[in-house]
Amino acid sequence: MRMLMCVYKQSSAFRWLNSTLQISNRHGGTLNFHSMSQVPWTRIREFKEEQERKKRHKVESGQEASRSQRDVLQHETRSQGQETEENSFLGRFKGTYFKERLLFGGVVGSVTGAFFGGLDAVQGIKKGKAFGVVLNNFQAKVKFSAEHVGSAAAIFSIFYSSYQGIKYITKVARSECDWGNPATAALCTIPPLLISTAFRRNVPYAVLLIGMDVISDASSSSPSSGTRTS
Repeated sequence: MRMLMCVYKQSSAFRWLNSTLQISNRHGGTLNFHSMSQVPWTRIREFKEEQERKKRHKVESGQEASRSQRDVLQHETRSQGQETEENSFLGRFKGTYFKERLLFGGVVGSVTGAFFGGLDAVQGIKKGKAFGVVLNNFQAKVKFSAEHVGSAAAIFSIFYSSYQGIKYITKVARSECDWGNPATAALCTIPPLLISTAFRRNVPYAVLLIGMDVISDASSSSPSSGTRTS
């Protein structure tokens, strides 16, 4: 029997079990296979529970860190998306302001057109003939004046409203506020006036109106004024 115990003590199973059960008892001694009666089973259970709590805490901390990283990534992605949208054409384009520019161009164009049409009507009445129409009586003069002033007001209203709208679209597309915007708008709106003879005679007035707009923009965007126009 003693020989069998000696053989067992020298076996790998004995060494493994003895090293596994080595823990400190409450008196500071070492627990081994020969003193299993002194094993503090309560402390072993508490040790296992503590290890499980640490493991759960580590897992929860990892999940919380992953959740925080995911939130940060989503926030950065959302911010980048907002910046991209703001920097795009549709992000910079303001529909309300665009409508205001169209309305402004229509009102100013109609008033200016009526004024220019009135000047032509007065000159034609003085000469007694204008644009191939003989003005030999009062009724012909009134009819000519009304028709010419009304047509000039309508033409300039459409022209200047289109000019203001194209100028704003060009400004938004280029992200610049300089002479390139009115130049582009003028190239788009003046050629249609050259199609008809009735429209062609209004080209000098259209160029004058654009020149006044450029001067107004230049004075408004000067350093002394401290503002920039569309």
